[in-house]
Amino acid sequence: MEMIKKGYQIGCGVLISSRSKLYNLKPINSDGAYVESLSSYISRLAQKHNILVGDIVNDVVTPLLNKKYLEDIISNGGDGFFKSSNAINGTGVMAEDFVKVIELLTQRRDLFKSTLLKLEGEISIKGLLRKNKAWCPLCIEKQFKNGIDIYEPLIWSISEYKVCTTHHTPLVDHCSNCNKKMYHLNRKSINGFCSRCSTNLGEESISENASESDLNHSEQIETLVNWLVKFKDVDLEDMFINKSIQQMTDSLFDQKVGRAAKHFTIPESTYRDWYKERRVPNLSSLLKICDSLNIDIESLLNKEVEMKRTLIMNEKKSQESHSLKINSTSVEVLLENVVANQIPLSLTEVAGIIGRDRTSLTKSFPELTEKIKAQKKENISDQKLKRQRDLEQQLVRVIGFLVKCDIYPSIPAVEEIIGENTLRERKVKDFYTKLVSEDITYY
Repeated sequence: MEMIKKGYQIGCGVLISSRSKLYNLKPINSDGAYVESLSSYISRLAQKHNILVGDIVNDVVTPLLNKKYLEDIISNGGDGFFKSSNAINGTGVMAEDFVKVIELLTQRRDLFKSTLLKLEGEISIKGLLRKNKAWCPLCIEKQFKNGIDIYEPLIWSISEYKVCTTHHTPLVDHCSNCNKKMYHLNRKSINGFCSRCSTNLGEESISENASESDLNHSEQIETLVNWLVKFKDVDLEDMFINKSIQQMTDSLFDQKVGRAAKHFTIPESTYRDWYKERRVPNLSSLLKICDSLNIDIESLLNKEVEMKRTLIMNEKKSQESHSLKINSTSVEVLLENVVANQIPLSLTEVAGIIGRDRTSLTKSFPELTEKIKAQKKENISDQKLKRQRDLEQQLVRVIGFLVKCDIYPSIPAVEEIIGENTLRERKVKDFYTKLVSEDITYY
């Protein structure tokens, strides 16, 4: 421990170091959705130095931070700090402080990616992070079998991330042996093991299946984290999430905040505060908006909500009355317009926009509503199929290229070209397996 601390000069809040005093360990998957969390990184760093996490936190990090709030917690003993260690992966002061000091200790400059600091002041912290650790036992088991460093992705720290998108099973938050929950960091934390009874947290199989809604939300969160790590700080404007909500509201609801709030079943006062940038939204509400519009969260944040949706709004503005109660003839015209222009809206979205109940629309216009539902379903299927075909074609080209270069097309080699974790999707993985099981000399 003395070897680690030696060589630092601390004064007036300035830390000077001539070289790295902790290993310059690279965060795992630092440029993708499965980027390692900072709590996992600290645990892995302690293991590489053959010391306890408690030693790094108490004897190295805390003195260098010189933060009274942390010193008070440590001096009181017990698990005070570790109970709140989820904040290390978050958007606040603790995450910022730990990133600064660990970067100084390791001489790295990319540890902010292992937190949600880019969302500081942009999203509500209420309910954002899990209080206790959660993990996918199947992923942990796979890491053990592959003989790689065991690590915990940042996405596992996020409350709304409830399902592993690789195995389609819910995350677990308690040890199968002692049935205890764990903090994100503990004095004796070792990634992949229970910090209370030291049981391996990996499992061969899990029978429980996840809901489609939870699976979709987990995929959205992966998209969000992947989107965040691609940006530099200068690329994100202040209140960028609120501005995305403003743009979406102006485009789809003709600047009518009340109608937008009603459509998304969000209290109007809350939604208006978001629109006016008086408050920031929470993650669950953003997912709710994306669910309603059937878009991914990246499209919302990039302000790429389909402009074709405004066609319905333009039709409404042409009516003599701006009331939400439109007569039956006008409703039929609008429904026909949706079908004729193949606008990919769900029946619920159409009903909300024109101010009618979905059930009454179905009873009054059974043929048109059935066409709208079928059209929406086909649109979703077409999008999934197109993406699947594009990935398959890309796999054929990449594997062929690797073979010509006398390189075996292993998963790491393929993903290095087409992107990390692309082969985590089951159908893509199956297609890859089929390709490499054939005579690869023919590609």
